[in-house]
Amino acid sequence: MGKTYTIATLEDMIIATVPDGQDVFQAAAAEAERAGIEIDFGDLDVTEGVTLADEEEEGDKIVFRAGPHTGYLMDEEGRRYSLAVIRAGLRARTAA
Repeated sequence: MGKTYTIATLEDMIIATVPDGQDVFQAAAAEAERAGIEIDFGDLDVTEGVTLADEEEEGDKIVFRAGPHTGYLMDEEGRRYSLAVIRAGLRARTAA
């Protein structure tokens, strides 16, 4: 099983991507400070257990597609990905 991530989005924009188990809200706060914007954390859509990928595999459910108007998915090493997916056989969790 590959590494999974937690993503936080706001109105179809990626705000933060962290490895599962890390604090996505802390990462979102740091990104908001860097960008000079205010975020209502209650408005964030948080999904745990996603796989970062460049290509869709059979059975994948795309939960986020990166691009110039939505932001870019990056892992902790700075590598960019075009998709966040729920892989067949892996179960993503969405925070309330």
